[in-house]
Amino acid sequence: MMITGLCFCAGTWLGVNVAVTGMPQDRVVFEVRDSAGVRIVESVVHNATPPHTLSGMPVFDHSGLNANDPFFELRGGLFWDDGSVVVTEATRVVHMDRSGKIVFKLGRSGEGPGEFRGIRGLAFANPDQLVVVDSRLRRLTVIRDGVVEDARQIRGIEPDRPWDIHALDSLSFILGTAVTGSSMPGNRVDGRLRLPFHVFRISRDGDVMNALPPFRGAEVVFARVGGTALFGEAPLSRSGTVAALGSNVVLSEGEGIEIKILDVEGGLERIYRVQGIDLSVDRQALEAYLSPRIERVPGKGPQEKLRDVLLDDLPDQRPGVSALRVSDDGDIWVREYAFEGERDYELWRVIDGATGHYCGAWALPAGFSLWDIRGDEILGSWTSALGEESVRVYRWREEGPNACD
Repeated sequence: MMITGLCFCAGTWLGVNVAVTGMPQDRVVFEVRDSAGVRIVESVVHNATPPHTLSGMPVFDHSGLNANDPFFELRGGLFWDDGSVVVTEATRVVHMDRSGKIVFKLGRSGEGPGEFRGIRGLAFANPDQLVVVDSRLRRLTVIRDGVVEDARQIRGIEPDRPWDIHALDSLSFILGTAVTGSSMPGNRVDGRLRLPFHVFRISRDGDVMNALPPFRGAEVVFARVGGTALFGEAPLSRSGTVAALGSNVVLSEGEGIEIKILDVEGGLERIYRVQGIDLSVDRQALEAYLSPRIERVPGKGPQEKLRDVLLDDLPDQRPGVSALRVSDDGDIWVREYAFEGERDYELWRVIDGATGHYCGAWALPAGFSLWDIRGDEILGSWTSALGEESVRVYRWREEGPNACD
């Protein structure tokens, strides 16, 4: 069904550009353009079907280079074009073929060539060049055939540190940055504080080509308890997160399920929203999650003060988005926020990157954290109840990652 030019809103027909597009029976899509020409696509979900689940066992499952060299502090990973995988730990990059054989390994703790202090992102500059970003060193390292080809300092983002990187093309990247503890605002008062989230377009030489307008980043909480100042991520923190969709920037500020598509200069082109998803807060469950953490603070009085600070002014709605991924066919995957232990799975919602239509939800196995989507496979890390880490690839059911088609 297609209706153009009219919208029934609060009992009045308004002359705006709207399209209602035929979709599965549990959803309807409205499309408008605002006065600035920005395209807004809103999927309204009713009686949503249960999320899809993975079928079968992982087709790739490796917990390290060998029994004596297990993975530790896995940070991220990508599929190579041939289906092999490249993964990062805090100070090492490992490329494995699908049998688990090591193609190359590179890195150790340090600040010299081929050394790292804190890897926080990786991207392909082109099919045979890998770019790794080190947050602590503020450095880009270009790797070809398992050898460091170039290393450049990232200049112009101070005092932030790089937190994520995505390739726009072979010569430029989108870099998400975060404020660190040492550069927090000086006027720290008890309560919640929302930090800025910065996005830069940088060259392969590490130079800032342009900065996008500041966005709202993570919420943190401060509490002075006796002579101790406590600091950490606030409950229900709405965090900024960024990805690349072709030559566009994909960004969420965590408010509801809303995705912004921008050009590389920061100009807003499209907004995708999903409405009708229950994002209400189970306060009882949240308090049960926080209580054992509060009780680690010695003394009844300090515990009560910390409880008041943590639970003060909690929003009625949880964040809609806590992470973004973009598949190789242009679908936008958004991870719905959940606090630790709330669910025994990660819930990801998928939006068609071209149309903005909502495609459905997928529940990933307990302990699995998604890194990359390619064809009918997904790549990520899995952590056991004992804290053991492994790299896994799952194959999807027929209605899996291409369900937006």
